[in-house]
This record gives sequence, structure tokens and C-alpha cells, in this order.
Amino acid sequence: MINIPIWTISYFSELIKKGVDIGIDNFVIHPSGEPIEETESAERMECAKESLAELAEIAARSGATIAVEDLPRTCLGRNSAEILELISVHPALRVCFDTNHLLSEDIPIFIRNVGSKIITLHVSDYDFLNERHWLPGEGDINWSDVLAALQEVGYAGPWLYEVGYSSPATIERRILSAQDFVDNAQMIFAGEKPEAIGLRKPDLKFWK
Repeated sequence: MINIPIWTISYFSELIKKGVDIGIDNFVIHPSGEPIEETESAERMECAKESLAELAEIAARSGATIAVEDLPRTCLGRNSAEILELISVHPALRVCFDTNHLLSEDIPIFIRNVGSKIITLHVSDYDFLNERHWLPGEGDINWSDVLAALQEVGYAGPWLYEVGYSSPATIERRILSAQDFVDNAQMIFAGEKPEAIGLRKPDLKFWK
């Protein structure tokens, strides 16, 4: 039996209240940590749904929204079926789609399955082996397909990069500027393939 610590709900409730007080109305939450053994997955899913339902109600009373983020590997929310199950427990729950977290489902399929429940994005690229948080163009995502799927479901939220200015351990040395992000987004929105600024290191393994 996995118990939900009362202090966890209390802690996030306080964060939501403080955030609303300064004008924040959308809160992104990870539905789990990891690793999770497959034998524990179902029970952890039920615990996560219980917590999310409670937090969604707390947020809704303050005029705010909880967006549940898709996660990679053994985490909960690894595909559209798991995400839809997680948010099914409260009508106010929505989704933050992280473009570099899907390891077992095609991105356009995820977007079309989740549809209008997606209210925000974490945008970055990867090699489909593991999450990398690369600038679009440095990985293997087909951004034209991503944009087409988002337009199809009527997405009108932010295009929020989750990419650091300095290079991660998996990319040869490069430093990004704010203009690089602007140029990258403009190329994607124009239907062009974004240019790779950094060079991924050869023979990358699961983690590096």
C-alpha cells in the first residue's frame, strides 16, 4: 500500500495559493518520480490520480489550472493513454506536453489523442532514445509534423522552450543567445526545418 503524505498536498496547495497571489494561473506538475517498478505502476497511478484530483479542486477554487506533464522512462504519464487516465479524475485537469519525453509513442499521435486538453508546451528536441533537451534542429523531431498536429487540435497556448543557454553534456560546446530561440521558433512557424546550432556527441548511450 502506497500512502500519499498529507504534507505533499499541503505543500503544493500553499504553492498554488502563493502563485495565484502574484498572477500565476497555470501550474505544471509531474505525476510521479522514478524509478517505478511495473508491479507498482497501477497502484502508483491510483495514488497520483487521487492527489491530482485534490490539487485540481484546490486550484480551481482559486481560478487556476493544473497541467499534468507527460514523462519518460518508468514514470507515470509515458503516453497519451496514461496521461488521459491521469487527468480523467477531474474535469479541470489539463496537460503540459513536453516534446522530448515520449519514448513509446509518436508525437503527432500523442497530440491528436490528447487534443484540446494540452494548454502549454515544453519545447525541446531529442534522439528518441532518452530525453535530451536539445534546441529544435539538434535532434530528430519532425517539427513540421508537430506544428501540423498542434494546429489540427486548435492549440493556442505558449511555445515555451525548455532548453538551457549552455550546452548539455550530450552536445559539443555551444552557447545559445535569446536571438537563437527567436530565430528557431520563426523557422518552425514558417514551416522550415530549424538549423542545428549544436552538434550532438557521437555514439550517445541512454544517458550520455
